[in-house]
Amino acid sequence: MAEKGAHANVMRNFVDNLQLVLSQIREGESQRDEKDEFDRQAYWNHIGTVFTAISNEATKLSMAFSKPPAPPPEHSQPMITSLERATLALVSAYYSFPKTQGVTLRKALKTAVLNIIESVRTLAQNIADYDLGSPEQLRATGIVWHGADILSSLPKDNQRATLAIVEETAELVRDALHELQEALESEGQADDLDELLIADGFVMSNEDTWTDSDKEVLAASMGLIKTVKSLLKKSKESVKQNAVCDTEANIAQLDDLVDHLGNLSPAVDNLAASLYPPMVYPTIMKHTEDLSACIEKYLQFLKHSHMTGEGDQQWLEFLLKARQHNRDKVYSLVHKS
Repeated sequence: MAEKGAHANVMRNFVDNLQLVLSQIREGESQRDEKDEFDRQAYWNHIGTVFTAISNEATKLSMAFSKPPAPPPEHSQPMITSLERATLALVSAYYSFPKTQGVTLRKALKTAVLNIIESVRTLAQNIADYDLGSPEQLRATGIVWHGADILSSLPKDNQRATLAIVEETAELVRDALHELQEALESEGQADDLDELLIADGFVMSNEDTWTDSDKEVLAASMGLIKTVKSLLKKSKESVKQNAVCDTEANIAQLDDLVDHLGNLSPAVDNLAASLYPPMVYPTIMKHTEDLSACIEKYLQFLKHSHMTGEGDQQWLEFLLKARQHNRDKVYSLVHKS
């Protein structure tokens, strides 16, 4: 690493300023007057312009420091000032986003804002810490570009922001089911480590396998998780087809749906984790009851939300019955064993 010039101190001051900005965003709240009329199209056009400005100014700065000698302070300081000004414009735009447009959407925007400012901070840090034009500097520049491009795929209303969370949760549930199924299918098949241990005379424990009774409990418990999988599939359809952001009440309902998902996902994780051997039946029953309660609350919420109508009552009732059936089956098997 080459000896650092005067530019390193200038960059570190910039890094410190950006760190303060990041801390303020993580801890702060929107400052917009909720009574102001919000022009959604104008807002996203403006913030898109700001993201692009940050990307362009960061590119200029990186190119100026791409090889020795570093530009003198009178040349570099205006570039840093321009990048800092663009960054502050983004902070101002973020703070002007009203909470009434949706907590879920605001969280997605907050993540995008934090990511691009963090990438600018990393770029400045790498220019200060490494040789000019270093691979670290080039990678950091690319990350800034990626952060700016992310805006194009960012949801622009609370319906799409909620839909993204539903899809993420559904993917986690699919993964949990897949891992359980894979573990069941591979049971009794020694992996490379097991084969080495057996060859060395180590006796494998039966605690690492399911008994016949365990497998019955596993099947019933997986049935409850599959109910969640079906529920999330129908939720996705309901949000996609019926959810609207035309009133504050409907926007808030989408946030409520995300809150339910926030309870549902860890409940699935807890039950899935408890199903691996050695099974502890009281623990499984507790997590079954927790997940069953989350499913029921979620279904009741959907039933009375604007996202479902008369035509959805059949599948809502079916999933309520499936929840009860699988819960009762786990209960019966656990208490039989």
